[in-house]
Amino acid sequence: MIRIFYIMIVWVLLISCQNTSNKSKKEMVVSSDVKHDKLLKPVKSWRLPTELKEISGLDYYSKEILACVQDEEGIIFLYDLEKGNIVKRIHFAGDGDYEGIAYDGKSFYVVRSDGKLFVVSENSELTKEYDIGFKSNVDVEGICLFESEKLLLAVKDIEDKKAKKKKCIYVYDLASKKLEDKEWTCVKEKEYGNKFSKIGFSGLSINPITNQLYVLSHRSKEMFIFSHKGNLKKIKKLKAKQFEQAEGICFSPSGQLFISSEGVKQPAMLFQFDKD
Repeated sequence: MIRIFYIMIVWVLLISCQNTSNKSKKEMVVSSDVKHDKLLKPVKSWRLPTELKEISGLDYYSKEILACVQDEEGIIFLYDLEKGNIVKRIHFAGDGDYEGIAYDGKSFYVVRSDGKLFVVSENSELTKEYDIGFKSNVDVEGICLFESEKLLLAVKDIEDKKAKKKKCIYVYDLASKKLEDKEWTCVKEKEYGNKFSKIGFSGLSINPITNQLYVLSHRSKEMFIFSHKGNLKKIKKLKAKQFEQAEGICFSPSGQLFISSEGVKQPAMLFQFDKD
């Protein structure tokens, strides 16, 4: 009887160790090849005006000027970094949940969360609207230029059973005006672990110096860095106190990083970081 008792104890301990091992594996974040780091302190910061309290996207426009959108009004705001204020407003559409902006030197590309793309000609301020082509209801949160005649789109959520266990970046072809069938890259639940549900892509931009893609996730307070081929290379942690809701990201031609944070309990903020 005593022998059986000891055998049962050993069996319980073995099962417990196995469960602990499985739990540890589940909690591992991505792979050991991915580096983990913290975002360095900003070299400059700006308290944004009330009009940009809900800033949701930005891109580099010209020297010391960033193009911004917010998630309520169909307006492109040109923000002067030296003056610390808005110097121009471009009205392109009615009110809506606008989440990202890209600029190619001639036109602005603004994405609405429901998967609509607005192409705004800078010279004429003429606006053309396109359906990006997602087959399911979607929440698009970011946009940036990619290669020739293409855009990358960051999707926070999508009503698709196959896509529930992954967070993806998609490619839109401007020439054909079609969404490519295959995702450009994804972060998968089985690779990331039990905190996967906290990932919510909220903005993206390509570093012009390294050609790497930087993707914000405001829900998990992280920044994912991918190679130009879509391989995850690094994850940087964002300070929760500093970034209430980080949604806007862009680079200057020289590689300086800009990140905007929507105002929730605090004013909206813009931060500049040295070359990464």
